[in-house]
Amino acid sequence: MKDSILFSGDSYTWGEGLQLYIENDFWISQRNENNEWGNLQKKLTPESEKFREENRFAGIVSNHFKCKSIIRDKNGGQFEYPIDFVESILETNQVNNIKFLIFQLTGLERVNLHLMTGCNCDFCVNSDSDKPHFFLIKLLHKKLENKSFTNKDEIAIKYLKNNYDIDFYKLLDLKEDIFTSDLYTEFYSKYFYENVERFIKEYVNKWKTYFPVYFIDSWSPTSSKVLLSYPEIYNNTIPLLGDDGEYYKEWDSFMNTFEHRMIKDEFEATKNSHPTFTQHKNIAKSIITYVENNYIESKEKII
Repeated sequence: MKDSILFSGDSYTWGEGLQLYIENDFWISQRNENNEWGNLQKKLTPESEKFREENRFAGIVSNHFKCKSIIRDKNGGQFEYPIDFVESILETNQVNNIKFLIFQLTGLERVNLHLMTGCNCDFCVNSDSDKPHFFLIKLLHKKLENKSFTNKDEIAIKYLKNNYDIDFYKLLDLKEDIFTSDLYTEFYSKYFYENVERFIKEYVNKWKTYFPVYFIDSWSPTSSKVLLSYPEIYNNTIPLLGDDGEYYKEWDSFMNTFEHRMIKDEFEATKNSHPTFTQHKNIAKSIITYVENNYIESKEKII
């Protein structure tokens, strides 16, 4: 069986928006249309998907090393989805041929309270989204619109107060200033750090017994600060080649070197907030350089 490289992440790894770089009349015209995912997905063709798969960083890296690319076929994902995908691969015979894992870290804003699905605690059962960050946004909208909280809302709020000492009522009183407040930092610190520690202990350490694990930093500045504070993640995060020729572990610093930070900055009408064609190429170059310099044990097998 052919050697493989495992890639796991969200829509950045999947390659959303790369279709807009196809040089034919249809896709050139689409650069002047709204092509956020809800609109873009209706226009996909076998041709556009072949282009996306070949030109996303996963495709470029796999082609360079002449390896098969193992990657989730669905776009997007919560924090748990890339984890679940890696876990599912461990249960197949593909695991024996994987040379290394590239794990693109998504936003911790997308993480469940307990880094799991199907939790039966009072918060997870009553919050609808299971994600405290989005639960906070939902309640903020209710407060701004003078809508009453439901009984389920109150039960979830009480659970966070009793178990995490998070006072949602104080947070909500800040209204539009909520996300720049010290209280918000205290809020996410309560469960972001707890879940990162669980992620490392229960998953990353296990994966490393199968193959080397390398990370790409999160696009969320708040999440990046938390994730890179852990040596287990920071020391294995791939520095990304900026447009200035320098390398950056922090995603935001990498993005700031480009004239166009996202597709929507290059093609404004698309409103698509994903990496550009150039950025995918630079990420691929970064991975290739990092692996060639750091993957010592089986270097001869993959280069």
